[in-house]
Amino acid sequence: MIASVMVEGCSYRLYKNTSNNLLYNSSIDGIETVLLSSYDPCHPIVSAIKTELYKKKINVFNDVNNDFFPRNSYIFYLHIVNVLERYITTSVFKNGEEAEYQLMLDVKINILIPPNKDWECIKVHLCRSLIGDPRSALSKSVQNNNIITEMYQDAAKKIIYKLFFYKKSLCILE
Repeated sequence: MIASVMVEGCSYRLYKNTSNNLLYNSSIDGIETVLLSSYDPCHPIVSAIKTELYKKKINVFNDVNNDFFPRNSYIFYLHIVNVLERYITTSVFKNGEEAEYQLMLDVKINILIPPNKDWECIKVHLCRSLIGDPRSALSKSVQNNNIITEMYQDAAKKIIYKLFFYKKSLCILE
């Protein structure tokens, strides 16, 4: 109890296990298979989405033109339309070097929803603000790579989150 008061007094929060939460459940009800297509099958967003789907125990297939699945089957199609990374300098030191910058990631995905075969567009926008240190150029590039990787993982989680709610809205309509 005393440890809990000390931890919460320092603005730290103790969280319960979220495994009972519907969003973080190991599988999404009714979605067993997803067909995933992209302009670049080796892009980091593709691997991040695959990782998130595998965590949810959903089968992932790469080829949309695959005739293995009939077109009238109850399978979600995810097509990655566009991924855009932006690097924007927001402030500069007196000597002309950048002081603060933003990393932005925009992802646009089309989802083919199975029962009525309508395409829905999902857009995910992520932004991270960073303060630059002109004395550490090498650590800055490593930090950027780590942050971009984290941003791809966050974007994949948001996409799966939105896929979950598309599925939930279909269950309500049915």
